[in-house]
Amino acid sequence: MQTPRSFEPLPFDDGADRPVDVVLTARARRVVAPTDLPDLRVVDDGPVETPDPSDTRPSRARALRRAGRSVASIAQALQVDELLVRAWVADVRGGRSRRGSAATSTDGGPTSIPRNAAASARSSQAPTEEVDEHRLAFELARADARDEARRTRLADPDFAAGLGVLVGLAEVDVHAVMITAADTRLVRFALDWLREHADLDPHRVRLVLRIGAAVAGDLAAHRWARELGLPKEGIAIASWRKAPRDDDEQALLRIADPTLSAAIAGWRDALLTPGGEDDADIAF
Repeated sequence: MQTPRSFEPLPFDDGADRPVDVVLTARARRVVAPTDLPDLRVVDDGPVETPDPSDTRPSRARALRRAGRSVASIAQALQVDELLVRAWVADVRGGRSRRGSAATSTDGGPTSIPRNAAASARSSQAPTEEVDEHRLAFELARADARDEARRTRLADPDFAAGLGVLVGLAEVDVHAVMITAADTRLVRFALDWLREHADLDPHRVRLVLRIGAAVAGDLAAHRWARELGLPKEGIAIASWRKAPRDDDEQALLRIADPTLSAAIAGWRDALLTPGGEDDADIAF
């Protein structure tokens, strides 16, 4: 009996035709073996942005606010952005400015500004007293915007309707406009309206999100950035200590543009007092 010869392996006989392990993507598994997929579930890792126990700035800011310090001075003392201080101290009752005083305060509280303040500043000052140039420029620009809106802009129903929404959301002072809302649709509407009707500089727009304990900060920032058309890197997160619910969110959007502030103040005057009651005080 002849023993079978051993054959030399062929050049392509290198084991490449043997089965290899294959890992299917979830999409492929839904096609090949739809019943073999596990049930999907949401992984809850808790809030992405957690307060740093070693960061004492929020508590120091609240203490300074209770002591009557303004938001601007607190921001300067703690070397942080003013809008972040606003988010930290929003639940703290601070000192209020005396009615009728100069409206250069940035503490976020209501400020009374006489409409004829520019004329009053000129007539009541002593010869050696310096004029508040910022306040004077604000009032002059505000008066021009008010007169223009009464003549032309308020005749546009889209302008008037959008301004009405903005007036309900915004606080205005001589330095900035701040919009506060919990609904992304409202903030987006206000921003889109400003982009259309005003010379809005995107580099002057800052956003802070106040979030409840159950909100994932990174996801919230991504969602607000997408909805508002803002860069996610420019959105800061602050804990909302006294949120009505753990999953509540609130946006504080600040536009640090004195020219825009004066224009909106004037448009607001024209909308609320179309008959020209210019001697009455207005509270922001």
